[in-house]
Amino acid sequence: MILKRAVRINKMKTFSKYLLLLFFCLSILVNTGRISASSLSEKEAQLKNLQSQIDEYQAIINQKQQEAASLQAQIATIDASLAKTNLEIQETQVKIDQTQSEIDETEERIEQKEKEMEEKKKILKECIKRMYEQEKVNIVEILISSSSLSDFMDQIEYISVVENRTKNLYDEILAIKNELVKQRNILEGKKTELVKLKNEQEVQKRTLEGQMATKQSLLDQTKGEEANYQNLLSAASLQAKQAQLEIAAAIRASRDGGAVPRGGNYRGGGGYPWAGMHGIDPWGFYMGQCTSYAAWKRAAVGKPIPAWGYMYPGSANAKDWIWIAPQWGYQVDRNPAAGCIMVFPSLSSYGHVAYVESVSGSTVYFSDYNGWGGWESYGEGVININNWNVLFIH
Repeated sequence: MILKRAVRINKMKTFSKYLLLLFFCLSILVNTGRISASSLSEKEAQLKNLQSQIDEYQAIINQKQQEAASLQAQIATIDASLAKTNLEIQETQVKIDQTQSEIDETEERIEQKEKEMEEKKKILKECIKRMYEQEKVNIVEILISSSSLSDFMDQIEYISVVENRTKNLYDEILAIKNELVKQRNILEGKKTELVKLKNEQEVQKRTLEGQMATKQSLLDQTKGEEANYQNLLSAASLQAKQAQLEIAAAIRASRDGGAVPRGGNYRGGGGYPWAGMHGIDPWGFYMGQCTSYAAWKRAAVGKPIPAWGYMYPGSANAKDWIWIAPQWGYQVDRNPAAGCIMVFPSLSSYGHVAYVESVSGSTVYFSDYNGWGGWESYGEGVININNWNVLFIH
C-alpha cells in the first residue's frame, strides 16, 4: 500500500510538472504573439515616420539641386559676361595701341613738316637777303653787269619768282602742319575716351568677378547642404530598409502557407531601368518602389497605366490603386491572370503591388520591386491566393 501510494504521488508530481511546463509554454506563445503584433504595429509606425522623413529630405535635396542648378546657370552667365568683358578690354587696348601708333606717326609727320618749313625759311631768308643786297646795288650797275637787257630782267624776275614760290610752299607746309596738329589733337581725344572706356570695362570685370565669387560661395554652400541631406537621406533609408525587412519577415511568418521567394535578391534585375536611382519616374512614383516597377512593367508589356503618381499626389500608394483603377475603367477583382497587377492592400500601411507573371490554379507567380527581393531590389515570388488578402487589376 505504501509503495502504491508513493508511485501515485510521484505520478501526480510528474503530471503537475508537465502541466506547469505546458502552461509556461502556452504563456510564452501567447506573449510572443502579442509582442509580435505590437512590434509589427510599432515597426509600421516607424516605417511611416521614416518614409515621411525620406520624403522631406528628398524634397529638400531636390530644392538644393534646383538652387544649385540655378546658381550654376547664373555662374555660367557671369562667366560668359566675364569672357565677353575680357575680349572687350583686349579690343579696347588694341584700339588704344592703334590710336597711339597713329598719334606717333602724326607726330613724326609734324616733325618732318617742321623741318621742311625750316628749310623753306632758310631759302626764303636767302632770297630776301639777295633782294636786299640787290636793292643796295645800283640798278645801273646791275644793268651794266648784265650781258643784255633781257639778262637783267631775267635776274630780277628770277629772284621774285623764287621768293614767291618759296613763300607759297612755306604756306602749304604750314597748312599741312596745322592739319596734322588738328588730327593729333583728335587722336589724343580719341585715346582719352578709349582709356576711359577701358577703365570702365576693368571696373565691370571686377564687379563680375565679385559676383562670380559670391555665386560660387553660395553654390559650394548649397552643395554642402545637399550633401548633408543626402547623408540624412541615406541614414533614414537604411533605417527604413531594416524596418521594412522586419515587417516583411513578420508578415510572412504570420501567414499560413507564407510567400515563397523564387531566386532571391536581384538588385537591378527584371530589366527595371532605374535600379539604384532615386527620384520621380514618368508615372510620378518614387524610383525603386513597387509602384514604379509595376507601372514600368505594364508599359514594357504594352499595357501602360496612367501617371497616377502625378494625378493623385500623396494618395497614390500601392493600396490606393484598388479604388483609383476603377475610375479609369480598369477591372478590379479576385481573379488572377498573367499580365495583371496584384495588390496587397494590407501588406504594411502603404500596401504593395506586384506584376503577375503566370497563374496555375490558386498559385500565382509574380515579380516585384522593394518587396520579395528586399529593399529597392527586384524579386520574384509565389503565393497561394487562398492564404492572402489580394486583389487584381486587369
